[in-house]
Amino acid sequence: MDTIDMMLQTAQRAQAVDFDASEWPVDTIDTIAAVCRLWRLRAPATKKSKAYWIQAARELHDACGEYAVYELLDVVHEAWLRQMREIKERTGQGCAPYIVEGPGSLVKVARAQAGEWRANGDGKSTASDLLSGESSAWFEH
Repeated sequence: MDTIDMMLQTAQRAQAVDFDASEWPVDTIDTIAAVCRLWRLRAPATKKSKAYWIQAARELHDACGEYAVYELLDVVHEAWLRQMREIKERTGQGCAPYIVEGPGSLVKVARAQAGEWRANGDGKSTASDLLSGESSAWFEH
């Protein structure tokens, strides 16, 4: 098993990363928890970095619109994993389709996913479009 396979297995398990919710504004906790859990990130500890994450979490929540943040991010995460697997199969080297360093990294793709769900009217059918690569242009920029 190589490093990328280990990363994929870890990401798929996506167990919660511990962070102290009492240190975060209530309106950001669910968003930050979802990002940390899915991408296995550790929430920052410094005041300046926390301020950045708080602002980014609010922007990400806004980008998700009427859809549940975790539901939407789960679809985005599955597409991210799929893209990673496809890159590995195509090139023999594993690399992420885009870097996720926090909530701010996901605002554009979340806004696009929410827009696709709205356009389809059901909020569910675009998951297969994302996974099939039809929306892969969002991951390549």
